[in-house]
Amino acid sequence: MDENKDFAKKMATMTADSDPKGSRHIFYSSCSVFIEKDDQLLLVEEKKYDVPDLALDPPSTHVTWKDNGITNAAIRAARKETGYAVELTHLVGMYEIDIFERHYYHFVFAGNTTSDEPEHEITDEHIENVVWMDKDDIEQILPRMRSDALRVALKDYLDGKQYPLELLQHIGRTH
Repeated sequence: MDENKDFAKKMATMTADSDPKGSRHIFYSSCSVFIEKDDQLLLVEEKKYDVPDLALDPPSTHVTWKDNGITNAAIRAARKETGYAVELTHLVGMYEIDIFERHYYHFVFAGNTTSDEPEHEITDEHIENVVWMDKDDIEQILPRMRSDALRVALKDYLDGKQYPLELLQHIGRTH
């Protein structure tokens, strides 16, 4: 088991710069979920990356092997950052992002809360507030989002882009 931990740690810390021949395919996965109720979006105000202002973003997270699939990671992000249990309704889009010398595949989902009130404690230490914002207030939301990728994803969401969740098939461990 220690051997698996060492391998996972090594892979997690690798960057393109650590492979001078460029022969390894190193990428990371992350996801976000736009949650809407009564024409309002559930967003989080968070303090990250030594940025002086609070960012305003949908619940988001990195995908880990413990998630057992990217849709589970999105559900975990919503619960951890907002306290709400959610069910995903569709995929908004998949975005390629180069940030912090890493290549990410970012998956953005849409979903609904399963109750009117949060069911869980917020466990993400970076979250300052959870807010419902009128989705027509896009001009107030966009400048506070922490990345261009999330801005594009929000516009895609508001434009009604939808792909079925079945597009993503979690196969699990293959060898």
